[in-house]
Amino acid sequence: MMKFLFLYLFLLLQVSLGAHGDIHLRIKLLCRQINLNPKSADLYFKRGELYFAHEDYRAAISDFKRSKRYGCTDGVYFALAISYFQCGSLKKSHHYLRDIFYSGKYDAKVYHLMAKLLELKKDYTASAEIYQAIIDSSFFVRPEAYVDLANLYHRRGFFKREIDLYLSAIDKKGYLPVFYKPLLQIYEELNMYGEATQLLGEVIERMERKEFLIYRRGLLFKEKGELSAFVGDMKKVMRLIQELPLHLQSQPSVQILAQDVLGQLESFENK
Repeated sequence: MMKFLFLYLFLLLQVSLGAHGDIHLRIKLLCRQINLNPKSADLYFKRGELYFAHEDYRAAISDFKRSKRYGCTDGVYFALAISYFQCGSLKKSHHYLRDIFYSGKYDAKVYHLMAKLLELKKDYTASAEIYQAIIDSSFFVRPEAYVDLANLYHRRGFFKREIDLYLSAIDKKGYLPVFYKPLLQIYEELNMYGEATQLLGEVIERMERKEFLIYRRGLLFKEKGELSAFVGDMKKVMRLIQELPLHLQSQPSVQILAQDVLGQLESFENK
């Protein structure tokens, strides 16, 4: 979860993981530039971003503080708040977030970090309220806002709220894997097999590759005692595998799937 959060927050810092090239080389180049211009707020901020990308948060904090000292204001408070958060220094992270709120220059990413911080401080009610405010305030809500609030509900045992939230997310954003996979899991944990098979049916309709999902739905039909539907899905999976190009049929995951399907059918026929 923390690694997932790191990646999300890194994106919020507007540094591209795929575009920053060799971090060590870029840090060396920035070090040379800083030696020539030791009071450049922009250079310290850029190097701080690279240290953050390298998960050297203490070095990032040091550079962000220098950037702030030499006049940088845009983004530096949020950068410090994130970096302290990643170090586990929640009090200092909260300090910089509070400064951002006092300035009046805040947006969804600031709210999101505050929600995560409050969650870690076990102020679950306030955290949930902020997540919900993020979701309600903008049409362009990142999927992570839904997922983090759903995870909070799950940890608190509020499964009905979790389910309703994922259904709302799917309605607004579509059948994204980050929504339907955990929703399917909670359905299975609660033995809500009817809802699970219905959800899988909706997902299957929208997917080009269907064989793995149909296999999973077939197992759910088996759990429900709908054996004819179970057999139908197992046979459908075999047919779809046979229709795949040979190079896909030879993939280990597909071969294992075929063996599992045959095993399921053989076990059923021998009963």
